[in-house]
Amino acid sequence: MHVVYENGKGVAVSGEVGAKSTIHVWDTQTLKSLNQFNLGKEAKGVATCAMSPCQRYIAACDMSNDHNMYIFHVGKKKPIVTISAGTDPIGDIKWSRKPNDLRFAAVTTRSLQFWNPADSSKKLFKNGAFGPNFTQTKFTSASFDEEGICYSGGANGAIHCWDQRGELGLVLKAHAGECTAVICKQKTLVSSGKDFKICVHTSDKGTFEFVKQISMDTMYHASSIDFMDGKILVGHDNGRIATVMLDTEEQKIEGISHHDGEVWGLETFPEKGTFMTSGDDNTFMEISVKDKKVLRTGHVWLPENGKAYETNKIRSTASTLCSYPAHQ
Repeated sequence: MHVVYENGKGVAVSGEVGAKSTIHVWDTQTLKSLNQFNLGKEAKGVATCAMSPCQRYIAACDMSNDHNMYIFHVGKKKPIVTISAGTDPIGDIKWSRKPNDLRFAAVTTRSLQFWNPADSSKKLFKNGAFGPNFTQTKFTSASFDEEGICYSGGANGAIHCWDQRGELGLVLKAHAGECTAVICKQKTLVSSGKDFKICVHTSDKGTFEFVKQISMDTMYHASSIDFMDGKILVGHDNGRIATVMLDTEEQKIEGISHHDGEVWGLETFPEKGTFMTSGDDNTFMEISVKDKKVLRTGHVWLPENGKAYETNKIRSTASTLCSYPAHQ
């Protein structure tokens, strides 16, 4: 899902994974559908989708073997462009945030693609060029700033800065582990990594200066990150959403959810005004209906004496979507 706010109006775009492979466009205030696009039976699901900052165009990639890229106008039903993006799956799409710039970047398993559908005189897309001065690496994330500079988080822990031609101009060392998310807004470059740290640089027209590193209280790496007015918003891969104040480094958990497989348990407690959920991530949560917050969490199952639970008679078959073994 991707949400864009422009001139006080919020629009969200989401994609289905399944037989229908439908992209939905929503008004975030009224929660009403604005449009929807069907990619067809051969798509095998929507891998990723994103809306341009002007709220007029949507780029999406399917899960077929051809990894087709689709570009839609929000007000029309048929795609403007449909083309294979290559042999590598695409995990993320980010549009340029420079005004009137309709370029976007696509993060594949082996490269970073730069797309320019508005310029018919050039090739529709090309892979980012490392040049002779930089070592190639895989990428996990990407983001554009207001000047049209693209930033990508590398498996080598570095932030890679790309110019508007799609050529690598600078590499900033940021993390001891893989760089998992990156964002650049309001002249502030923020990244997260598998070293459980947030790295902050100032950014001014291609000039960068290291500010600080902040150690995260949640020991799960951040899979998404955002920044505005001195506050960092972090989405962790265990379903926790946290805010971090840039100046004081104060951290607060804002949201908790199950993060793996299915939520298969639900029980209400009317006398307490709460309800409880459990899921394949081996956790339960008690949530207050009135306060709309999680009161407590815990583990559904814990190993006895530090050893894995094993039995030939009992086997969990609640879901096939979980990445945990059946006995956990």
